[in-house]
Amino acid sequence: MIDDTIPTDQELPPDNAIPEEEPDEAGASVLRTRVIPAIAGLLMVAIVGLILWSMFAPESARQQTARRVAGAIVLDEPEEVADFTLDPLGGGEPVSLSDYRGKTVVINFWSTWCQPCIREIPILMQANRQLDDDVVLIGLNTLDDKDEAIAMMNEFGMEYLNLNDNDRRDGAVAVEFGVVGVPETYIINSEGELVAYRRGDFQTADDFLAMVALGQ
Repeated sequence: MIDDTIPTDQELPPDNAIPEEEPDEAGASVLRTRVIPAIAGLLMVAIVGLILWSMFAPESARQQTARRVAGAIVLDEPEEVADFTLDPLGGGEPVSLSDYRGKTVVINFWSTWCQPCIREIPILMQANRQLDDDVVLIGLNTLDDKDEAIAMMNEFGMEYLNLNDNDRRDGAVAVEFGVVGVPETYIINSEGELVAYRRGDFQTADDFLAMVALGQ
């Protein structure tokens, strides 16, 4: 026979007693030594990256913008534009930006190898016919072959002024403007200040005219 009596010299735990658990020291250690430092490191990298970007990004990229109109980025504060002088693609006397002080100037950077540029040429021609006398559209052919640009200008019958931005010894105007890809269009007010710019081609003449109005 099995003796099922309980020795009287041992104390039994209460019926509702719950054994105390030891804290997970290993998990806490991993959290302190790996996870938290890793998160802090990522935050530090992000902060440093933001500071460097704010210091070295192009001015146009750092410029705060208030709104977008017709796909154009409108600057909170107009930005003075440096004067430049270029030769017309079709020949003639050199032309300077300052020649048009007192008028709204629309500068469109384009190239013959750029399909969006080619698509928007008829749109620019249509819109140009609707511009007031106090607005001038100037095409700047850049990163391109001058002869090919002249051939395309003649093929489309581009009646608005087009300048050669390929042979300038002291640097292309496109670089000074911070152009990152063609086509790009810039609106300069009558005071010679940049007020808005658009990257990409126009889909309609109305979009172009809406952007022009920003400089008037």
